Amino acid sequence: MRQKGTGSAGEARRAQEAGYPVRVLLDPIVLLPGWQRMYADMIGRIFTEIAPQRITLGTLRFKEQFYKNREALVGQEEAGLRLLTEMKQMVPMLPPMEVPTGKRGKDGRPQMKTSVGKYSYPEAIRVEIFRFAISEIRKHFAGPVALCKETVDIWRGVGLDPGRCACVCQYDTADLLRRNAGAVHTSSKNTGETLANEGGEDASDEDNGA
Repeated sequence: MRQKGTGSAGEARRAQEAGYPVRVLLDPIVLLPGWQRMYADMIGRIFTEIAPQRITLGTLRFKEQFYKNREALVGQEEAGLRLLTEMKQMVPMLPPMEVPTGKRGKDGRPQMKTSVGKYSYPEAIRVEIFRFAISEIRKHFAGPVALCKETVDIWRGVGLDPGRCACVCQYDTADLLRRNAGAVHTSSKNTGETLANEGGEDASDEDNGA
């Protein structure tokens, strides 16, 4: 199973054989019936084909605007109705916070907006998902594992060090602190709560509002 437009395991193997570094992004992980068996099998098959440098994990998530308009945006066929059912249990990934919009006002100052980041499974479920996936990965691989667009609490909750994040779609802790230094949250306690693109727009998640 792979996302449309992404490379297959065979293509990744050929790239690795040609000398290119290969990384695996297992994202989004979706709580389908039998998801543990399915993802354990997928992870095992990955390592029969390639030896990745690192693996990044993420759960199904949606931008705030998409989530709030999901009834109008998601089709009413069987697959769409299943997705809407799955989304009912989702919650904001962050508490409300002021984040830059990327625009400036007439006075030249950055414009701000209130955001709760993306919507995903509750924290306890995300921790369960990541712990399971990491335990399966560790049967084959001792290298770096990262989480995509996750909170520091979740990183720590699954035994990963957020300060060692090196995923191309995330900021490390120092970058995050610098990014938020000019925003409303100026204390180290507040600015250290999240990793990566928590409230702003980002090109990596354009498809389906994820």
